[in-house]
Amino acid sequence: MSALLALALAAGAAVAPPDSALAALQRELAAIARSEPGLEVGVAAIEVESGRGVSTNGETRFFLASVVKLPIAVAFLRRVEAGSVDLDRAVTFGPTDLRLGAGPLAERYPRGATLTAGELLETMIVDSDNTASDLILGLAGGPAAVSDTLRVLGLGEIRVDRPEGAFLLDYYGIDGPPPDGGWTRGALTARIAALPSARQAEAARRFRADTRDAASPLAVASLLRELARGALLAADDTERLLALMTRGRIRDRLPAGLPPGAEVPHKTGSWSAEAVHDVGLLPLPDGRRVAVAVFVRSKRRDEARATRVIARAARAVFDGWPGESLGPGEPTPQRPNQ
Repeated sequence: MSALLALALAAGAAVAPPDSALAALQRELAAIARSEPGLEVGVAAIEVESGRGVSTNGETRFFLASVVKLPIAVAFLRRVEAGSVDLDRAVTFGPTDLRLGAGPLAERYPRGATLTAGELLETMIVDSDNTASDLILGLAGGPAAVSDTLRVLGLGEIRVDRPEGAFLLDYYGIDGPPPDGGWTRGALTARIAALPSARQAEAARRFRADTRDAASPLAVASLLRELARGALLAADDTERLLALMTRGRIRDRLPAGLPPGAEVPHKTGSWSAEAVHDVGLLPLPDGRRVAVAVFVRSKRRDEARATRVIARAARAVFDGWPGESLGPGEPTPQRPNQ
């Protein structure tokens, strides 16, 4: 357990805290998590300013799906700050770099294109684009480098092990060498369609048992808190990333639980039945913020019920958080060296 996660636990994020309002909120979140049979729900909420928090199933690990793009973005921007890569750097990609699933790049540029690293970062966060994610992951040094960065930051419980392109291959059990020239979207779609259903089901079962690319709600809420406090990135890059998160296209999860017009920097993640997630910073009426991570998985895909649970959890936090902070919490730490 990292010092950061231990701090979150000590702050009351794993057990009912003595504060009566937080204890009541924790009971409400636990009831929400139990309210939809067949869904496994994990919730963690940590106040940015004081560090006090609550959770239910907060230490349970979930496959991150596209929530993984948030730690990738942090690691990438730290490399930008170190001078290893520039946001204006031109990045050229071709047909074998295009990923199935979320995002507009593959449809917009079926033969590939050249974009800047900054443009790729934007579409990775705003559109949750899978093609952009793998390109940014490469610019960040790959999964091992991102994992090293997370360990330096005290966030080693968050695992980043594979690019998006590998998720699909593992989910369907596609092994062996790719076609000559590599996997294009068309070739991969055809290969998936030709797979026997029993093989697909067995591969999906193994995928669900895999421990890679996973984290607990508490670990991701801790990342969000440290990001909001300016402990992970320089001020301009913190502002840049939070602004991109505020523009996320999916609005029916955390933002749906808050009053209209509330600005919620957040990052969603979706993957069949394995993941319907949202993590973000909820603004309270007095200007304080609460880092919230809600993770949901089930035995079958049930996005409507999962999104409802996430929105209800967000509203419970917004309505039930105590009206005054216990104090400023510990001082904002200096950012660790690269």
